[in-house]
Amino acid sequence: MIVPRFGISRRRRLPVIKLLDHSMSLLSVLAVLRRFWRWGLEAVPGSGLVLISTPLDALEMSRDRAGMMLYEWGTWLKCYAPAGFDFRGKTVLDVGAGEGETVELYRQLGAARFLCVEMDHERAERLRANASRNGWDAQVFEEPFSPRLLQLQFDFMKMDCEGCETSLIGAEIGFPCVLETHEPSTTEAFVKQGFAVVKPGSSASLLSNVRG
Repeated sequence: MIVPRFGISRRRRLPVIKLLDHSMSLLSVLAVLRRFWRWGLEAVPGSGLVLISTPLDALEMSRDRAGMMLYEWGTWLKCYAPAGFDFRGKTVLDVGAGEGETVELYRQLGAARFLCVEMDHERAERLRANASRNGWDAQVFEEPFSPRLLQLQFDFMKMDCEGCETSLIGAEIGFPCVLETHEPSTTEAFVKQGFAVVKPGSSASLLSNVRG
């Protein structure tokens, strides 16, 4: 069983809880524990991986991606899943799919099929293993994002891969999507294309073109 550890933050020298190599404030930990009281979290013997068991699936993940999934889940629900879009039965183009953490998010919202773009080999291998383990209808593209992938048949796109969003500046985007931008000028360009900022940030912002 994996248990949180008490520590002190390096920058602010404040009490934090450390879980899977991620430091969280005491309030954040309470929110994480409340959110995931029905989820299982344990180490995979002899591998350095972590097994996260949700009400739907069991995912073997690196400590980094598992910690990110636990810490970011609330933000993903608010920003990666626009309230104006019904995911039930839909196909999601997941750009920057990691090890399957956002596939799990959209599965819990009812999505049925996944086109996963992940250029990191180790993450792509774990993504394939999780898809096989849980019977996902998922196709993995282990390659950098290219606009040609937009020719695939899908209903919604999530894009979170640093820098690849710039290839869409000025393009006609006629499908629902949420994407992360990494430069203020890029954010401004997408706002001019009709996107709305759903989570502003100094280094990265999340934008959506889905209207409620």
